Amino acid sequence: MWLAAVLILAQDTGEQYYRFAPGTSWVYEGTKEGRKQTNRLRIVREESGTVFLDHEIESGASSTRDSQCWYVENGVLVWGFLHDGKRVALYRLYKLDSKERDTWNAMDGEEITATHCGVRSITVPAGTFSNATWIHLSGRLGTTHAEFDFHLVPG
Repeated sequence: MWLAAVLILAQDTGEQYYRFAPGTSWVYEGTKEGRKQTNRLRIVREESGTVFLDHEIESGASSTRDSQCWYVENGVLVWGFLHDGKRVALYRLYKLDSKERDTWNAMDGEEITATHCGVRSITVPAGTFSNATWIHLSGRLGTTHAEFDFHLVPG
């Protein structure tokens, strides 16, 4: 009986990486095509296991806004967007219960592979985190080779 209770508690639901309180926000800065780009994400609400976000992108003098979402589907944490009120997967970020060197398809219709690269320490403007799960995406995005790194930290 105790073993069963421990196994249930140890099950990876992915919630540690995407379930945050409404109002929680992040700002990511980077470079795209040689220009500074700022991404702002803010949690709006959670409904039936899906977390809904406002997403604003500033690049130069232009700004765009869209609605995004995080959810678990078929055992994978998905970062998606809303189209006509429906969820559409963008990145399949984290495979539940995955371990270092595990791989999975990261994007529908693209030759992008996600690789679990282990847990490591990372320092970002928000602080130093010793338990960041590093996910590396690489492959063909259309006709271009693309690589992305995501560091998921339990909230």
